[in-house]
Amino acid sequence: FPSHDNVFAEVITRENTSHLTNDEVTALTIARMQDLVLADWNHPIITEATRRALEVTRGRKGKDKAQAIHWWIKRNVKFVQDGDLVLGWLVEDWEESRDKEVLISPVRLLTMQFPRGDCDDMSMLAMAMLKNVGVESVFVTVKGNPFARDEWSHVFVAVLTEDDEWIALDASHGKHLGWETRQQWEKRMWL
Repeated sequence: FPSHDNVFAEVITRENTSHLTNDEVTALTIARMQDLVLADWNHPIITEATRRALEVTRGRKGKDKAQAIHWWIKRNVKFVQDGDLVLGWLVEDWEESRDKEVLISPVRLLTMQFPRGDCDDMSMLAMAMLKNVGVESVFVTVKGNPFARDEWSHVFVAVLTEDDEWIALDASHGKHLGWETRQQWEKRMWL
C-alpha cells in the first residue's frame, strides 16, 4: 500500500485495548480520527476533491456544501467492512480480521486505486472536506448493534447549519443529508 507520513492505515486491535472500556476505546479512536482530519483537511488532494464535490451545487450555505460533499463521497468511495480490508493484508483468517479497527486517513483514502473504507474512514473524509470549506462538523457515535447494545458501533458526522442546527451527514449509510439510522440506543456528539 502507498504511504502517507509512512502510514497507510492505523489498526487498533482488541488485544491492544483489552484493558480499556468500550467508552475509553471509542474516545481514543475519535481523538485519533480528529488528529487525522487535522493533518489532512488542507492537503491539495482534499482541496481538489472538495472543489469537485461543490461543482454540482449552486448553493453557498453550509447545508448545500454538506449535501454536495455527502453525494460526492457516496459516488466515489465504496463502503467495506474493516475485516474485508485487513483480510489477506494483515491477517489470513476471517475470524481474526473481525477484531481489527482500521483508520484510513482522508488523503490515503482518496489516493487508493479504488477508494474504500468503512464508516470511520468516510466520516473522516467528510469532516476534512467540510473543514476545507469552513463548515463546522463533529463526529457522532451511536450504539446500534442489537448483538452488542453497550458498544459504540457506528460513527458519522453532524454538520452545524446556519440556523445553529446540527444535521446528520452519514456518508457510509445515509441515503441523504439528515438521514440517521433508526437503530440506535444511545447517541453521542464528540464536541
